[in-house]
Order: sequence, then structure tokens, then C-alpha cells
Amino acid sequence: LRRALDCNIAYRQAFLQFENTRRAIITADDQRKWTLDLTGSETIGSADKLIPGFPTNFLDTIDLVPKLMIDFQIPIDDIPGKAAEVSARVQLQQAKLALEQQKEDLIRQVMTQLQTIRNDWQQIQVSRSAVAAQTATLKAARLKLNYGRSTVFEVTRDQDALLQQETSLVATEVTYLNDITALETIWGETLDVWN
Repeated sequence: LRRALDCNIAYRQAFLQFENTRRAIITADDQRKWTLDLTGSETIGSADKLIPGFPTNFLDTIDLVPKLMIDFQIPIDDIPGKAAEVSARVQLQQAKLALEQQKEDLIRQVMTQLQTIRNDWQQIQVSRSAVAAQTATLKAARLKLNYGRSTVFEVTRDQDALLQQETSLVATEVTYLNDITALETIWGETLDVWN
């Protein structure tokens, strides 16, 4: 489950969407706060006051003209700001629900896939036992054929049954490997596993 939660692409996308909507609430809340802006500028000298004895383009550095501006804004009954914050909170709840749903679906997928793999493994063991039993049956039928206690038809029938059991075993092993690959896909680690 930890591997799936760390690497599954769909879950990680839902998690990132949740984080983005959480940041949107912080931004919307920040935009509704009071603001105090201070701007300043200063003009050094003026062209009409020149110091005698200096070139005419030298400005008088004694004459400083500072300007300061303070802009203080208090949002009173800020309807658009409140609407943006409420919208961001609604989106956060939706993203949270989507993330929880994605997590539950992912956990369900992993658990189902693991159970399927366990069942496949047990089916492989049963198929191997069936192949071993059918091999013993064929060996016994051939021994009986050597002593005239069995017919060629019975031996051929047992060979066909062994072939069917072996085919079933191979099909079960292929299904097992496909289910392992499906689990790796759910984990989001297919490329890592297969290099």
C-alpha cells in the first residue's frame, strides 16, 4: 500500500491538486488582509538653484525634496474577496474528497490485485499437482500397455489429458505473470521493475 501511495500516478496527481487548492485558500485569505504600502522618492536639487562658482549643470545638493506616500487599505465588506475565499474553500473540500476517494480506490485495487495473485499462485500449485498426477497416470497406462492390460486408445487419451493439464499450467503461469505486471502498474513502478 505504501508503494502505491508513494508512486501511483493518479493518486499523486490528486494529491498535488489538493496541495494546489490548499495554496489557493492561503492566497485568497492573504488578499483579504489589510495592506499598508509605503513609497518614497527624493529629488536632489533643482535647476533654478545653482551654487556660485560651480558649473551650471551641477545641482544644489543642499536642496533635497523628499516625498513619502502611505497607502493604507482596509477591505470593508469585501464581497469579491470573500467570494474568492469561499470558492477556494469549496474547491479544497472537493479536492480533499477526490483525494480520499482516490486513496480508497487505490487501496482496494492493491488488495484485490494481491488476492488475485495469491489465488493465481494457489492455482499454479494445483495445476502442477494435476500435471504430476496425470504424468503418473500416463506412466501407469504405458506400463499396463506393455503388459497388455491397457489399450493404445487409453494411453492416447491419457497423453491428451496430460497435454491439456500442461497447457492449463502454462496458461495459469501466464495469468500469474500478467497479474504481477498489473500490480506493478498500480504501484507505478513498471518502468523501474523492467528497467
